[in-house]
Amino acid sequence: MISIRLYQKKERIRADGKAPIYYVLAKGSQRKYIATKKYVQPGYFDNQKGLVKRGIDNSIKLNAYFKRKMTELDNIIIDLSNEGKEITFERIEQRFKNDFGKDFIAFALTELNSLKGLIASKTWIG
Repeated sequence: MISIRLYQKKERIRADGKAPIYYVLAKGSQRKYIATKKYVQPGYFDNQKGLVKRGIDNSIKLNAYFKRKMTELDNIIIDLSNEGKEITFERIEQRFKNDFGKDFIAFALTELNSLKGLIASKTWIG
C-alpha cells in the first residue's frame, strides 16, 4: 500500500527565506516527491505532523488546501485499485496532475446530454 504525507525540504530555501513543501508517496523504501508549489518559512512547518504551524496569516487555509489535495491523492489510489490497475507512482502522479481532463469530459458529457432533444439527432451523435 502507498502512504501519503507532507514534507518540507528545509535545505532548499529560496532567496525569500521560504522552502518548498512536497507530497511524499511512500511504498516500502521507495519514495516519490510531488511538488505542491507552496512555500513556507521552515520554522512554520512541522515535518513530523505534516502541518503548517500557526503564526503565519494563511496557515488554516494552507492546511485545508493540503488536506483536500491529499484526499484527492487517496481517491486516485482507490480508483486505480477499483479499476484493477497496478498502482504505481507514475500513474498516481499522472492522474493527479491531469485531473482537470476528467472534470472537463464529465462537464462536456453533461452539457451534451442536456441538449438531447433540443438539437438535431445528427448533431448530437456527430
